[in-house]
Amino acid sequence: MDKSKKDIKHLGIIRKITDDFYYVAVERTPACQGCAAKNFCNIHSNENDFIPVQRLPHQTFNTGDEVTIALTEKLGWKAVFYGYMMPFVALITGVIVAAAANLSQSAVGFTGIGALVVYYVVFSFFSKKIDKQFYFRIGE
Repeated sequence: MDKSKKDIKHLGIIRKITDDFYYVAVERTPACQGCAAKNFCNIHSNENDFIPVQRLPHQTFNTGDEVTIALTEKLGWKAVFYGYMMPFVALITGVIVAAAANLSQSAVGFTGIGALVVYYVVFSFFSKKIDKQFYFRIGE
């Protein structure tokens, strides 16, 4: 199967250029509404945010150029895993462990929430390393 069909693509406009990156403002598309990772990817979190795209030697774009940026579909699923599945597993694990210890219902609930807090604290320590795994490129 064609690799480009397995990409998550967004139209955008280059708003800023540095020596290493193009900073692309991304337009909201109808496809974003049905995307499972739309809340995690944060493409549209702030109108002033731009997506950094690594400049490659053979690319010569200018500020204001319209481009298509792409993210491998596999990375989209990885975002869903980190953003939805792992917190769910942390919550359920906390609840099951607390229930198995015969704690009160409120203690079970607080333990589940505590497990989420622990997950997000640990996640924040590794966020820079995880961020490096998610990168956009300028596609066709």
